[in-house]
Amino acid sequence: MGKAKINHTTDNTDRITPIPGFPGYFVSRDGFVWSNYSRKWLRYSTYRGLRRVRMMRRGKRCVRPVHRIVLETYVSLCPDGMQGRHLDGDKTNNKLGNLCWGTPKESGRDNVLFGTLNYGEYHPAAKLTEVAVRLIRKFGGEEGELNQRRVAELFNISQTAVNKIVNYKTWRHVE
Repeated sequence: MGKAKINHTTDNTDRITPIPGFPGYFVSRDGFVWSNYSRKWLRYSTYRGLRRVRMMRRGKRCVRPVHRIVLETYVSLCPDGMQGRHLDGDKTNNKLGNLCWGTPKESGRDNVLFGTLNYGEYHPAAKLTEVAVRLIRKFGGEEGELNQRRVAELFNISQTAVNKIVNYKTWRHVE
């Protein structure tokens, strides 16, 4: 998680709105969060590309995504089954005009449209790289030198996973 410095002047405090449920914290339409407790703009951390801030509520630390804070402050609380969307595909752009509530399906379409969909080795749960997939296909296929069970042991995956890779049921994007 990286920390970012905010070059935001305190003369913008007249253009901030209280954050619902977080007394003493305010947010601007540009996605900057002000704390009356520290008397400064909060630094944010980044998790999976989303900017988050840490605030206190009733003596407990709460980490909240900035886009959600902006939407809940200026638009509405999150409707059931909805999530925050970044209309330009930039997860760091938390300006109000770039945000809206949407369904997970709409968010998924956005990821495909903007090329931000994590698949293959870029997916957080991926156990393999594209190079490993090519090796599995080379050695575990019909003309391969090893049987699929042995290939599975070498790559610490199941024989079923090897079979799906070899038969292009998974990792289809890899030649």
